[in-house]
Amino acid sequence: MTIKNLILFLLCLCPVVTFAQERQPLSGRVQVNGGNATGIFVINTLTGTEVRTDTEGKFTLPAKPGDKLAVYGKNIEDRQFAVSKGSFTQTPYVLEVDAKATQLQEVVINDVNEEKLGLIPKDQIRMTVAERRVHTAKSGIGLDLLLNVLSGRLKMLKKALETERKEQLMAVIDGIFTDEELANMGVPRDLARGFLFYAIEDPTMADAIRSKNESLMKLTLMDLSDKYNKLQNQHE
Repeated sequence: MTIKNLILFLLCLCPVVTFAQERQPLSGRVQVNGGNATGIFVINTLTGTEVRTDTEGKFTLPAKPGDKLAVYGKNIEDRQFAVSKGSFTQTPYVLEVDAKATQLQEVVINDVNEEKLGLIPKDQIRMTVAERRVHTAKSGIGLDLLLNVLSGRLKMLKKALETERKEQLMAVIDGIFTDEELANMGVPRDLARGFLFYAIEDPTMADAIRSKNESLMKLTLMDLSDKYNKLQNQHE
């Protein structure tokens, strides 16, 4: 069997799945180390819809496959999740997060890296874990690459890489603007972090963060804050 015929055969085996475009209620539960997390914020970063978990860690908010949920709170590590069709088949859809580690009063970091230790060649291109996984999956030859594509593994790895890059953007902007500055833009203090998750989905904001243009970041945040507050009023 030729490669061309093999490709056609495998494509015929792959079901074509279509998802409804309308968002529907997604029922979930946030857990920390296996226990229910109360009062944790969950935001759909694409729509701005934001809710808090109840005493059992449960929440419900509108979503559809392809949406992204950000989970954050005072005592947990921020985490983002991609909504898929399978998210709606779980009852409830469980979002597992980690508790924040206790901070040390003083941390001493020596100027040591992999290059200085001789573990990697100098000036070698550095990739994150997610970037390496995507690179490895795309570097397959012939049938290996085809199977990665058809199995959905490559798509899954690309989503993980996208989430990692969004978390990097969040880490940058979170260290620039304080809750007080966001409050001056009209964003309630308890929703400040959710607003930042919403803001980094905006292409202009993402470009401003990457280019370290704080003036453009501030102007974009002021514009997005109006849209975000209107969304919150609609959801009340």
